[in-house]
Amino acid sequence: MVLTTDRQIQNVKLSPGKVQESHRTATPGLMVKVSKTRKSFYVDFTENGKRKFRTIGIYESGATGAALDNPKQLLGLKSAATLARRIRAGEHLTTRKGQPTLVDLWEAYVAAEAKKVKQKAATTKREEFRRWENIIEPRLGTKLVSAITPSDLSTLLAEVAEKTPVAANRLHSLLSVMFKPALAMGWLTSHPLQWIDKPGGSEPPRERVLSDDEIRLLWPAMEQVSENARDALRLGLLTAQRPGEILAMRWEDIDFYSKIWNQSQNKTNVANLVPLSDAVTAILLNRRDNGSPQVFPSLHNQNRAGATQDGQFKSTKAARKHLSQMTGVGGWTAHDLRRTARTIMSRLKIKHHIRERILNHSQGGVSGVYDKYDYLEEKRAGLDLLAKEILGITHA
Repeated sequence: MVLTTDRQIQNVKLSPGKVQESHRTATPGLMVKVSKTRKSFYVDFTENGKRKFRTIGIYESGATGAALDNPKQLLGLKSAATLARRIRAGEHLTTRKGQPTLVDLWEAYVAAEAKKVKQKAATTKREEFRRWENIIEPRLGTKLVSAITPSDLSTLLAEVAEKTPVAANRLHSLLSVMFKPALAMGWLTSHPLQWIDKPGGSEPPRERVLSDDEIRLLWPAMEQVSENARDALRLGLLTAQRPGEILAMRWEDIDFYSKIWNQSQNKTNVANLVPLSDAVTAILLNRRDNGSPQVFPSLHNQNRAGATQDGQFKSTKAARKHLSQMTGVGGWTAHDLRRTARTIMSRLKIKHHIRERILNHSQGGVSGVYDKYDYLEEKRAGLDLLAKEILGITHA
């Protein structure tokens, strides 16, 4: 049997007794070995004319190990396939000779980031990994770091910019920081991206704010999209929080008794207490018995679009497109709901510093250093006013 998906591997039963089974995958040379206790990946490859086998890791759906010589690391099918291609391409020889590839650079970059006191937000880390896995690694992963040229990176960026200029700019930013460990470790003497500008050009700040009439059209239309998308978009308006932080919400972070969302992971990496208005509490209570640790679990197979590797619902893009078609309200993003909520709070004359704390913007200057008051009750009053205004606009 050829195993082509994580779900198929999950469905393979462990082998009883001392009998071990092997199953082929769609990736040449990559096999799944099944014992009575575990499922492991191994690679069939040729070195110096001799056929060899190497165990590269233990199966776990969605795991993202990346080491060439760690048979105990956890690997999902996609990561195992990447390692298998690297080994069969002879990369196990180049790395041992001390000539690092771009995959080695990625591993060094991830390790360097993990040591920093101030960590990037979980959503940022996921986006970086997605760009690495889907764009950089397939094109340049097995190439030696010393052989990477400005032309290689310029060509890659131009291809992305042709379809999505903003995405190309984000890729440029990742490549800029990704090559820093190569300079620090002496793998390179100059940055290959130093003379290459962002291919998408300058990005004017978005200014889209939904009008009351547009909110009035969109709110009831949200009943026609999935429950995940409907509730996530409505929470965007009612809480003014970042879309990624809403989708990453977990039940363990919700205190229904105190009506507080303890937002432990966010862009600022500072714990943020978000008071829950009655409207928000009602939405969450309606989702409470979803059988998942996540408030917004994926409704699909973990490997399909709309879900992250841990089964979390990740995007409202399709729903927003459908809503725009139904209502004629176009040109808006999930983040624009946050801007709209911020604008409504200004209209309600909620004090500036309270609005900023509700949005969890970093507090700079002396205030950020010395003012450690949580402003919880002030934020609660502000979010209650916001919810009341939204429900008044929508007649909900």
